[in-house]
Amino acid sequence: MKRDELILRLKSLKDRLSNLQRELHGISGDFVSRRAIMDKALDISSDWFQQIEPSMFLIGFSETEISNYHEKFDSLLKISNAKNSRKSTFIRVVQSILSTFVNDLLVQVYKSTDAYSVPNSLSKIISTATAEEQEYLQEAYDCLTKGYLRAAVILGWCAAIDRMQRKIERLGFEEFNMKSIEMSNKTSGRYKRFNKKFEISTLNELRSVVFDRDLLWVLEYWGLIDSNQHERLSACYVMRNTSAHPGEALVSEENIASFFSDLKNYVFGNQNFEMEQ
Repeated sequence: MKRDELILRLKSLKDRLSNLQRELHGISGDFVSRRAIMDKALDISSDWFQQIEPSMFLIGFSETEISNYHEKFDSLLKISNAKNSRKSTFIRVVQSILSTFVNDLLVQVYKSTDAYSVPNSLSKIISTATAEEQEYLQEAYDCLTKGYLRAAVILGWCAAIDRMQRKIERLGFEEFNMKSIEMSNKTSGRYKRFNKKFEISTLNELRSVVFDRDLLWVLEYWGLIDSNQHERLSACYVMRNTSAHPGEALVSEENIASFFSDLKNYVFGNQNFEMEQ
């Protein structure tokens, strides 16, 4: 969500909270049991958690700055799900949000600049990744929210190559070695220039001995990726290298979107690389 859209959503949320506050003050008695008011509070708190809070992190807010409002909207959510709630408690929670809402949130967003929006492809990768992969991918996500695009590329590739290496481990290093020998013996066709014969027996050896570009060739010959997927993943690997070394090749938002889309489609979403969780 971009800055201007976030400002509109915050203004709308503030207006809805103010209207809810007026309705609460108009209730006679000590308890709130009207479902219409409960539903309004539920919608407000749901919008905060589902739409606004994640965007606040993207715009540059820290967890410390947001934690206070996370707790307040959590209280509002719990109240809205109760059969009935004490009116004074309801009003106190709403007032606690409104009292600092403008200065803490709205004004600060006005002062901010647009942050890079994390592509949906990365979020989908994280949701299906293994615990080990998520360590890399979550750091890549955090880097993107701060605008560190090159760092995100490096971390994203680390997770992808780890998935491919671990799949080779499961399929067997002997099979991997055999495929490399078969390729190196080719004297014509697409694989005739591949001249490496591997003798890998451990995951550590695979990581330290086999270059990523060679690994992609073996995976293609093995049938785990096709030639087009190989080319696209090779482009991702080139972007990883240009991100890791000084140079004039900048990484753009369009590059990032394409990079994580290809990783999602050809590695993490590729049934040939599926892993047990």
